[in-house]
Amino acid sequence: MNEEDLDFLNFLKDYKEENITFEERVQKPHFYYLFALERINEKNCLSVLDVGCGDGVFSKLCQKQGLTVSGVEISPIAREGYRKNTGNEVFENIEQISSQKFDAVVLLEIIEHLSAPLEMLSKAWKIAEKIIVFTVPIKDSLPDKFHKQRFDFYDVYDMCSALTGNFKIYMINKFQRHGNPLNLFGAVLYKD
Repeated sequence: MNEEDLDFLNFLKDYKEENITFEERVQKPHFYYLFALERINEKNCLSVLDVGCGDGVFSKLCQKQGLTVSGVEISPIAREGYRKNTGNEVFENIEQISSQKFDAVVLLEIIEHLSAPLEMLSKAWKIAEKIIVFTVPIKDSLPDKFHKQRFDFYDVYDMCSALTGNFKIYMINKFQRHGNPLNLFGAVLYKD
């Protein structure tokens, strides 16, 4: 089993221990999912690429709003769950769909797991027609052994400004996940 599968299985472990189903996670989504949906709706996006889609909770929320969604997920176990839960197309990496375009590209709690987050955002920038939405944990939030990077405001600012001058950064404070505080930056990069 690869590291990405272990990461995904550890992510699901808390839900399984609390007997929380996929459907219940869709009914009570994380705050950052709602943050992303609000940004998508503000720009009237109709198609979404969910990068790091896991087993599809955010994609399912998009489907419920009538949006067309595809996913990118490195974990084979998560990709299998995504197909089962959403019926949508899911790819192993973003390079497989580099010729396609989506109104919105979303990376929620993903780039902190990457060695080269700006490289991923650059790939997303080429695919996005209207916006990119991403969230990252703030440096002072709880550490996670699967995080390769932690971000302060200036890190997020520098990544955004490397791609465009048209962006907005949000601070999302004291969101509770599994009883622990999780402070996030949310960022939206606009193509227009």
